[in-house]
Amino acid sequence: MKDSIDARLARWEERLRSLTTQSLATDFVRPDPPRIIEAVHAVAVPEPAKLALLQLGILDGSNPVSPFTVLLAAFAVLAFRLTGDEDISIGTTAENKEPFVLRTPLTGQTAFVDLLNQVKKLEIEGAADSVPFSQLVSHLQSKSKARAPPCLYHLSLYHAPDAPSKQFLSSHELTTDLSIYVELNSPTTSQSLRYVPQMPNITLSAHYNQLIFSSKRISFMVHQLLQIVQFGAKNPEISVGSIPLQTPEQLAILPDPRKDLNWGGFKGAIHDIFSANAEKHPDRECVVETPDFFEENGKSRIFTYKQIDEASNILAHHFIDKGVKRGDVVMVYAYRGVDLVVAVMGVLKAGATFSVIDPAYPPARQNIYLQVAQPRALVPALAIQSDGALVGGEIGGKDALADQVSLKARGTGVVVGPDSTPTLSFTSGSEGIPKGVRGRHFSLTYYFPWMAETFGLSENDRFTMLSGIAHDPIQRDIFTPLFLGAKLLVPTADDIGTPGRLAEWMDENGATITHLTPAMGQLLSAQATSSIPSLRHAFFVGDILTKRDCLRLQSLARNVNVVNMYGTTETQRAVSYFQVPSLNENATFAQTQKDVIAAGRGMLDVQLLVVNRHNREQICGSWRFSRRLSTHSGDDCHEVYQELVCSRRPPGFSGKCGGCTLERILYGASRSFIPNRRPGGRADDQVKIRGFRIELGEIDTNLSQHPFVRENVTLLIAEIKAYLKGRLPSYAVPTVVVPLTRLPLNPNGKIDKPALPFPDTAQLAAAFRRTRRGTNAAADLQEAEDQSFTPVQKDLRNIWQGLLTHATRTIGLEDNFFDVGGHSILATRMIFEVRKKFVIDVPLGSIFKHPTLGALASEIERMKGSGELSIQGIGGTSNVDFEDNKMSNYSADAREIAKALPESFRTVGRPVLGGNVFLTGATGFLGVYLLRELLSRSNPAIGKVFVHVRAKNTDAAMERVVKSCEAYGVWDPSWSSRIVAIVGELGGERLGVTGTEWSTLTEEVDVIIHNGAQVHWVYPYTKLKPANVTGTVDALQLCVTGKPKSFAFISSTSVLDSNHYVRLSDAIMETGGTGIPEADDLEGSALELGTGYGQSKWVGEYIVREAGRRGLDGCVIRPGYVVGDSKSGVTNTDDFLIRMIKGCAQLGKMPDIYNTVNMVPVDHVARVVVACAFNPPASPLPVAHVTSHPRLRFNEFLGTLKTYGYDVIKVDYIPWRIALETHVVEKSKDNALYPLLHFVLDNLPSSTKAPELDDSNAVTALLSDKEWTGQDNSHGAGVSVEQMGIYLAYLVGLGFLPLPNGKGELELPVVEIGDKQRGFLESVGGRGALV
Repeated sequence: MKDSIDARLARWEERLRSLTTQSLATDFVRPDPPRIIEAVHAVAVPEPAKLALLQLGILDGSNPVSPFTVLLAAFAVLAFRLTGDEDISIGTTAENKEPFVLRTPLTGQTAFVDLLNQVKKLEIEGAADSVPFSQLVSHLQSKSKARAPPCLYHLSLYHAPDAPSKQFLSSHELTTDLSIYVELNSPTTSQSLRYVPQMPNITLSAHYNQLIFSSKRISFMVHQLLQIVQFGAKNPEISVGSIPLQTPEQLAILPDPRKDLNWGGFKGAIHDIFSANAEKHPDRECVVETPDFFEENGKSRIFTYKQIDEASNILAHHFIDKGVKRGDVVMVYAYRGVDLVVAVMGVLKAGATFSVIDPAYPPARQNIYLQVAQPRALVPALAIQSDGALVGGEIGGKDALADQVSLKARGTGVVVGPDSTPTLSFTSGSEGIPKGVRGRHFSLTYYFPWMAETFGLSENDRFTMLSGIAHDPIQRDIFTPLFLGAKLLVPTADDIGTPGRLAEWMDENGATITHLTPAMGQLLSAQATSSIPSLRHAFFVGDILTKRDCLRLQSLARNVNVVNMYGTTETQRAVSYFQVPSLNENATFAQTQKDVIAAGRGMLDVQLLVVNRHNREQICGSWRFSRRLSTHSGDDCHEVYQELVCSRRPPGFSGKCGGCTLERILYGASRSFIPNRRPGGRADDQVKIRGFRIELGEIDTNLSQHPFVRENVTLLIAEIKAYLKGRLPSYAVPTVVVPLTRLPLNPNGKIDKPALPFPDTAQLAAAFRRTRRGTNAAADLQEAEDQSFTPVQKDLRNIWQGLLTHATRTIGLEDNFFDVGGHSILATRMIFEVRKKFVIDVPLGSIFKHPTLGALASEIERMKGSGELSIQGIGGTSNVDFEDNKMSNYSADAREIAKALPESFRTVGRPVLGGNVFLTGATGFLGVYLLRELLSRSNPAIGKVFVHVRAKNTDAAMERVVKSCEAYGVWDPSWSSRIVAIVGELGGERLGVTGTEWSTLTEEVDVIIHNGAQVHWVYPYTKLKPANVTGTVDALQLCVTGKPKSFAFISSTSVLDSNHYVRLSDAIMETGGTGIPEADDLEGSALELGTGYGQSKWVGEYIVREAGRRGLDGCVIRPGYVVGDSKSGVTNTDDFLIRMIKGCAQLGKMPDIYNTVNMVPVDHVARVVVACAFNPPASPLPVAHVTSHPRLRFNEFLGTLKTYGYDVIKVDYIPWRIALETHVVEKSKDNALYPLLHFVLDNLPSSTKAPELDDSNAVTALLSDKEWTGQDNSHGAGVSVEQMGIYLAYLVGLGFLPLPNGKGELELPVVEIGDKQRGFLESVGGRGALV
């Protein structure tokens, strides 16, 4: 018998103390705020894995283990290997379906069989101590006094029959990275002893968030899980850290460490290649020292290849004369400039090894360099004159180099080989004392020909000297242009140090190639106003490069390709690269990248081998097909190693070694992870507090995304800030934030962490005071200058004016884009122009949230981070959020309008069959079919149908009705005598109807079918209110006087588009219900609806149902997507779903979206509407849902393209979204989805997720309608694969779609469209035209 729940909760509290939860590395940036697109990847467990499950289950005959327990143990191993955590927490359930946390410690040495027994024990304990999960969470929150409930796991494995309720799963889906369901399908059995028993078929269904994971990554993980099981069965004593995770598919991708890397071709010494260039092109400009920008008549000092060659020859002969030999170290003490180039080349020509001391270094560091180097010579006073003459300082009244001047045209004749050491570099000392690293001549020149070919470098390029002069990247600054015969530009200290000046300097001097550290790149872009159109390549080294760094630079230089290069000082050269193409080449590329740019792929003849930290004889499995060294290594990606092995391979690898493999074998990754976070940084940026591992680089990454932060480095001194609270675990949130104008840099161009000030109380208080004053000053200035335009506002206004060519007046800050001539297509073009101009990823839907010039400019400024620095602003809400939060309070508006309704309406009960009908929206797609449904009925027939039409006069109105019916192939001339055209307009006073006709309607009409509405998916509620709300109120006024009337209001399931109804639907379906009840009061979407159309329909429903409570009879009908005629296939081509079909066919790709689609043929929707209008299914005025029976899933709906022969492949939503945007931006704007890009690109899967619906009232009405029609249509209707064939055939016949370009599983039927109908379709416009 179980003890008390308090005792069980106490035991769980102890078990889960100091819990660590695992989060997986992601393919895409986690959305903020969190969102989910559910996707499912199912894998049938193969026979070898099933056999392994059986073998492990009977290892110990007295202690059998279930296959599910084996999978749980394997899942724990996978979590351990993928995250590096040694405290593993997994969600699972017992047979009572109550979730619990299975927590187990793991090390690389843990034997698999021991883990198996441990997991079995924990399963039994968890089931025995079962408590309601919500109660456990509340208990832990209460005990910890936390403001938010704790998240107890991010990974889960469930036995499908025992899985928690859908309601539970949906409430935890945002905090769950991966859930795997184990499903069992029992085979047929036999009682015969001759029957060979079979293992049941097992399916693993992985449910994941498509916004953060790719299907390929999930596929890899599921196969790795099964591989763990199989290796555990082969050797149960195997340590979990030694289980190989490389699947056969991954082995085909990963580099083969046995491959010969062709390291045998020495390109020659860099100084010899330079001298050869000087001989070929003696007068070519080599080094240019630019003047100080504040000197009015300053001139550049220009030195040719001949001058540099001769000066370095003089110095080299001097070294030899003084006894310097090959391999001796010569220390160069110099500043940035041509003297440094001469000194370096002179040392190399003497066969010696050069090392540089930066005069900016503190004496203590300089002494360390000297102690480590033990130099044979020191170069402290070298200077080259403007005419090329070289002086070395006086000794005894004579220049030190005077005796060697006569030798300037002669080389030294010193021969060096590939293994000679030209360089002595020093590490940054971030791990303690700087270490000296000798480089080889072989490596110094090996990559230059490859780089020239790969990146298009040539003698025509202009390189910059921006690296720290004692930092090893300075070698690339100097040697690359000298190898190519190109020009090297040298800035002054003021050019580098003056905010905004460096960009001007690059532009003035036409720089084409630059080498930067990320910190130097931030300095370049900070406060820069000058563009750099000449810049083609920027090579980044030395630290983590972020996407934000790239975009900031590319906003100045749209032609620049950013190349992230990875390589430690120990490797001498960078060993990997990842290229971010220029904005002019690929404007959407940044969307495919995470916040931290990847290390990329190996350079020429370089392999990047990420090895298993538990067993260095194994290469880790890969989660990506290509390019990602660090953030996507398949296992053990948590640990960071930067060790390199020279002249050997990892133990256990054999094969020919093509020379020294210093740049080849890399142990581990270059990024780190902690639970639930993005990549961080170096291993020496990793600390522990209270046992929690904390990545300082990860805090930097998150903090750098705040718009007010230009650059940042985190000190563990801490104050909790709301901004980081939402992105980091509580234990990793800093408690103190100190604003600085800029971060200090060391001479290498990296963040000088020791120079960061340690904040004390006085500093922090002063910072808050300064921030408060600054914020108020900014607000005062804004108030005083509210009529002036900021630069962003001016640029945005220019974009608007360029698109809105018919605007009749100057556009002001308060002008609404749609009020001055904008529409959805122009809005899409405008946002693309904004992205191009400001180089920020503005969501396509921003213009609908911020429709005024001032509001959108503020949003752009917020995203660019151009606001005043504010400590309190971090994580808080800024003033620009006001426009977002000011969304029309449509539900309050509905309640106010309802107050003005008449106190009572006359009750009609069930109207007489065959009466007169007033139909609004008669010329629309559904309206035409409503008209056909009404006028096709007989016994009794409908008397008159008064159709409300917007037209100049009655004749024109009737002509519109006929043309619309002809266009959709339903017109019957015999109807003419029973149709009465009423000219009017929704939103006009009394529907725009004349007084006489209004009186006629009140006296003669028996049933009102209010179908008319302005359908627009981007207009706000205020713009749609006149037609959709005021028009509904006016239609209700017809029921106040004259005959009692039944009122049928056509609403939309868009009134249910909120998370509340999705969750409610899951809960209802879990208990065996049929979906959202028709009696629901809609309060669940009173505040959450995101579209103006949905809001206007919500208000319309509220008013009509309130009228029902006051006596009005009738029904509210809620259809979902209304699609084509079930028999003829005639459909509305301007419909979202039809545009999706055509857009995907044009793109050749379709998104893998798991949502169901509630689409119903138009003829069935019309039948339900008329049935409910004449047979209201309940009282007071009820709601009837029109829902699809059965429902296709979105991927099934779009998949019919392939079924019928179209060449369309299924891809994840994120790649599809990127492909679509690239297609319309770079290739063609003719895609059918172009007008809807704001909808399909922002978050299509979430926008199309719909609840299941109960349709009992619709069934009741259809059963009653059988009395009139003689047909029982209560079974409903839906869209099947075969029905989709009819629709596709119609679209082909219309010319909307081309014929399929291949043979599919099914053939399209033939649908004939006459010329007359085709002509009418063109005349009705977008509702049926070819779009």
